[in-house]
Amino acid sequence: MGVPHYIDGYSFTNKTFLLSPEASILRSLAESLYPAYLSRKLQENQPIHPHPIPALDEQFVASREALWFRVLAETIYAEIILQREEVKHTVLCFGSARIGSKKFKGTPEMAVYYKYAEELSEKLTRWSMSLVEPGSPPPFMICSGGGPGIMEAGNRGAMNAGGRSIGLNIHLPTEQQPNPYISKEFVFNFQYFFTRKFHFLKRAKAIVVFPGGYGSLDELFETLTLIQTGKIDPVKVILFGTAFWKDILNLPRMVDHGVIAPSDLELFEYHDSVETAVQAIQQELLTILNHEKLHSLPTVL
Repeated sequence: MGVPHYIDGYSFTNKTFLLSPEASILRSLAESLYPAYLSRKLQENQPIHPHPIPALDEQFVASREALWFRVLAETIYAEIILQREEVKHTVLCFGSARIGSKKFKGTPEMAVYYKYAEELSEKLTRWSMSLVEPGSPPPFMICSGGGPGIMEAGNRGAMNAGGRSIGLNIHLPTEQQPNPYISKEFVFNFQYFFTRKFHFLKRAKAIVVFPGGYGSLDELFETLTLIQTGKIDPVKVILFGTAFWKDILNLPRMVDHGVIAPSDLELFEYHDSVETAVQAIQQELLTILNHEKLHSLPTVL
């Protein structure tokens, strides 16, 4: 897969950010990598046009020498924006990019999951906003993979509630574009799946996985593995659509074969109702908020 146009347009960042004080570490990194890039160009008898600010040299940024610059740039850019906007916790909405599309060729009963995702997102967003004063950042925000289908439904539901939501879009050969329901300040484009996954899980306190394909399975099993191995704190993981998930994943057989423990089946739960899923998530999130309030109280000497 080719490297996309990086500085403007379909990009992981922009010139304004790259010239900001917050991006000084990125400019320094680019400067350290630039000589190797220029040297290779000379060895290959290619014309060179050195840029006074290597981080703004689009050909360099798209080169193999700039790999770690790209990785850190898309990671740091998203983090700075999320910190600036005081995004503390998220609820992730995963699922098929195909469900809801006019070209969707799946079974008719699958189409309803778009509406379920939209409704769940709307209810959680409205509830989260009710926990704070108007205009204050809500304690939890919906975050999706930024694309169409179930991801779009998650962002759409948040917009229906009058709230903001995040979209972590991934650049694909099919040129997946961010869906129009993501709040404009929270549209992020990633070249690398692993940097995108980092941001998915860094703030996640609950994850709802609707029916999906390889991408949804990847996100689900990455999460379960990190919880199982203690690499991240446990989060509420909901598989929405019991019949679908039990049809494609016979996880109890993994216990029978001894490759996972019986307790590993307790890392997630099934739901078929928006109401029960929302209640389960609310209970989890309120526990988190109460824990944070308790630990934020001043110590009495």
